[in-house]
Amino acid sequence: MNLFRTIIFTPFFAVAVSGCITIDPRSLHENVRADSAESIVGTFGNSASYKSSGGLSGFVASDTLSFALGLHLASSSFSIARPSKSELKIEFHKVDGSSFVKLYSTSTDLKIKPNGQFDLSVPEGCGGHDSPGFGCGYKTVTLFINESGDLASIESGGAAGVLGIIPFAMYVKKLAIFPRLE
Repeated sequence: MNLFRTIIFTPFFAVAVSGCITIDPRSLHENVRADSAESIVGTFGNSASYKSSGGLSGFVASDTLSFALGLHLASSSFSIARPSKSELKIEFHKVDGSSFVKLYSTSTDLKIKPNGQFDLSVPEGCGGHDSPGFGCGYKTVTLFINESGDLASIESGGAAGVLGIIPFAMYVKKLAIFPRLE
């Protein structure tokens, strides 16, 4: 009887407690330029010249920085400025000629690391939408200038929840490179 339970329940629990971790190895090895905090000011193309492809997992880095930040804008480029030492301003230049400005501040959604990286908190929600489950997620976008002078964007985040009665968890870390225009 115990062997029967083991044969039946072991595969069930292996599937029932599921998880997924996907990390682009390049995101771990992309070097931060020494003057990244100062050289982040500039204009960049809003179409990634490189992005994590996801492989078998299917997770792909965002094509545009605006999408990575949860701003669904049609934008050809963006400019980054530092209004103060505790702020980062990103202005998206939309295709219709207008612009959209997002200001990040250390008092709310910005963390500035000593090596010149900027961590931007991106709101992710909780919910089940139209599915038979419920989950919550979080996401951080880390920006820095790489050794080539381009803007590197590392999206990292995860989610956890329940799909029916099956718990799940996932973590993703993906990289996109945006070319410097000015």
